[in-house]
Amino acid sequence: MMLTLERCEPCEGPGVACYSGSTVTHVGIVVSIDGLLHVAECNPGTNVTFLPLPRFKRRFVKVEFWQ
Repeated sequence: MMLTLERCEPCEGPGVACYSGSTVTHVGIVVSIDGLLHVAECNPGTNVTFLPLPRFKRRFVKVEFWQ
């Protein structure tokens, strides 16, 4: 699947690959809520959460957007 995806800038719809070191350890989807970009993510114990994009990005060493 990754062979058909292209990196992109943050916008509504792309998948998000989140790195800890050189390894992807978490994923999410970019969504628009009230005109602002958020990332929808699923974590054990917290179910689905929607974080504003800048806040979400601060949690990881590197964040890439793919569509």
